[in-house]
Amino acid sequence: MPPVPCHRPHLSEIDRRLLLRSEALGDVAERLAIEQVNAVVAGGGRPADAVAMLGKPAEARMSLSRAIGKVRDHWLGMVRAEPALLGPHLDEIAVRLAQLEAEGRPYVERPNGN
Repeated sequence: MPPVPCHRPHLSEIDRRLLLRSEALGDVAERLAIEQVNAVVAGGGRPADAVAMLGKPAEARMSLSRAIGKVRDHWLGMVRAEPALLGPHLDEIAVRLAQLEAEGRPYVERPNGN
């Protein structure tokens, strides 16, 4: 019996734009988190100190990448609660969104199904 071809669900243009915006927002959040954690570390602190500054529990041996993830997630949570916090970052989000669209990423339907 031949294999059954996989069918990717068709994404509407609205779905595609939402996914692109989500990725652009995540990229900006990641950059902000990297900057914040690196500033704490450059000042002689540990990655866990950057997380503790947010009032979040952090184990002393927290890795840099884990601290960045926690700071990123905290920032995204604050933005969900108060969208006005995006104001200073709207230009950067727009630039990142344009870059993603120019790259044809991430959710572009291709005729051959790949």
